Amino acid sequence: IFDWMKEDLPASDDWWLMKDGDTCPKCDGQRLGVIAQNVVLGDHSGRKLSLPQLLSCTPNEVIQFLKDLEVEDSKKLVIESTVPEIIQRLKFMENVGLSYLSLDRETSTLSGGEAQRIRLAGQLGSNLSGVLYVLDEPSIGLHPADNQRLLNSLKQLLKNGNSLLVVEHDQETIEQADFLIEIGPEAGIRGGNLVSIGKTNASMNLELSVAENSSSYEFHTFFDQKRKSVPKGKKNNKSENWLRIKDVKFRNISKASVDIPIALLSVCCGVSGSGKSSLVRGVILPKVKESILENKTKLVSPLGTLFAGNLFSQVIEVDQKPIGKTSRSAPVTYLGTWDRIRSLFAQLPQSKVRGYGPSTFSFNVKGGRCEKCKGNGKIKLEMNFLPDSYVSCSSCDGARFSPEVLELKWNQKNIAEILALTMEEASHFFEFDYFLHNTFALMTETGLGYLTLGQSSPTLSGGEAQRLKLASELVKSLDRSKYSRKQKVKPTLYILEEPTIGLHHKDRIKLFRLLRRLVDEGNTVVVIEHDIDLIANADYVFEMGPAGGLEGGKCIFQGTPTELLASKKSLTAPFLQKFSS
Repeated sequence: IFDWMKEDLPASDDWWLMKDGDTCPKCDGQRLGVIAQNVVLGDHSGRKLSLPQLLSCTPNEVIQFLKDLEVEDSKKLVIESTVPEIIQRLKFMENVGLSYLSLDRETSTLSGGEAQRIRLAGQLGSNLSGVLYVLDEPSIGLHPADNQRLLNSLKQLLKNGNSLLVVEHDQETIEQADFLIEIGPEAGIRGGNLVSIGKTNASMNLELSVAENSSSYEFHTFFDQKRKSVPKGKKNNKSENWLRIKDVKFRNISKASVDIPIALLSVCCGVSGSGKSSLVRGVILPKVKESILENKTKLVSPLGTLFAGNLFSQVIEVDQKPIGKTSRSAPVTYLGTWDRIRSLFAQLPQSKVRGYGPSTFSFNVKGGRCEKCKGNGKIKLEMNFLPDSYVSCSSCDGARFSPEVLELKWNQKNIAEILALTMEEASHFFEFDYFLHNTFALMTETGLGYLTLGQSSPTLSGGEAQRLKLASELVKSLDRSKYSRKQKVKPTLYILEEPTIGLHHKDRIKLFRLLRRLVDEGNTVVVIEHDIDLIANADYVFEMGPAGGLEGGKCIFQGTPTELLASKKSLTAPFLQKFSS
């Protein structure tokens, strides 16, 4: 039986050692059997491609190949009925700024913006009419140079007789809208109101990011604030001031070299598909981790040569993924303040008389939680053929705790009422405690003062989750402050990808301040970003390009934002010039 099975198994003797993610040695990752792999199409130049080879090409390459396709006269009828439709759909990918993607690219490797624009390209190709399209920030991950092409695609949907409802912060998109609806005036409990609605004319109070665009200069270190000077290490080659990566070979990057100043804010910019994420997240991030682990000043690998990676104590990637997937996860637990609050309740005289400890005031442990809802505050109702529904627990009325625990109060508030406080309210309530007060005050300073301590983590937006993660890093410094005075601690390298996604302009200013605080503490921050505001506020900029896909992968500029203005190769410079005028 084993001999018979081996005919359908990889030829390698070690086939049973293969792990998830390994390339199949039998099909060499092409997914098709031998017969299917040997079916090919040929063009006038004599080039012949199988289906896997064709799918490994970009849309423009496939379009050119199909135009030059050479077939027998008997098969031309099939070609004439299918090829124009394929070409038209592939052109829509270029219209939404995705011409650099190969057709066999795995969807799991796409960013949220890329996945959304692929769906948009599919809808453009369907030629439907009378449809209401709802888009949530379609400009995500799009360089300003590609933004107008996206807007043209949206206008094409309108010409086909459709309606579009777009949730967006991008100023150019807002300015070209036919009708504006603004919700606010602020976030959380201070929002939720219809601020303005109407056509985009001079008499209308436009959305805040347009009408109050001049407020962007509030945080323009590019013009009116002193920026930290870039170290002279680039000229005198002192490695202690620079993180260097040389001769990078990864994906579309070929022999690129980048110098990143330490203890400053650097931004990696460039058009979509130019190699920004491949360089920063695919090479620098893992190689710095490896350098720290092995404590090597120079790390040589097939991906490139890294210098000075061991100058950091750790490297942290701050993304927009949720901080928790269940209702038991909340900002108060993520910030590390929940244990301290529970300890305060455990110190109450009544708690000691009853034998209550800190665990009694946890909604995750038996003893003090409501057992009917298991501390969730809600009961799950399974609906046949419909999504599950949740209702407030009839026993605790959503308070999560038993009546006996809710009887105990600290400063006239029980544990459930504490969880219902906003960050801003909590900063005043816990003024007597240095750590709790400063933690919640920091959250308020970063623009998250409207969040409640016990708010379910899955309800946070990506931008809220990312700022919460950044704030938690600053919170850790509150505990490290006394320790760092006695012993010098190595700084941290922070890597962020497009942290401005989902943020209103006023929230972006708060984000800039947060990044500045990390830098002021001696840390190094590297941000992958398209936002011109953030690029203008950076200490240092390096741009990948000049285009996307195979035409990218080169570092076309390194220097300060001021120097970027004079760059003729940069596609970002023209937009930065408009921004500065």
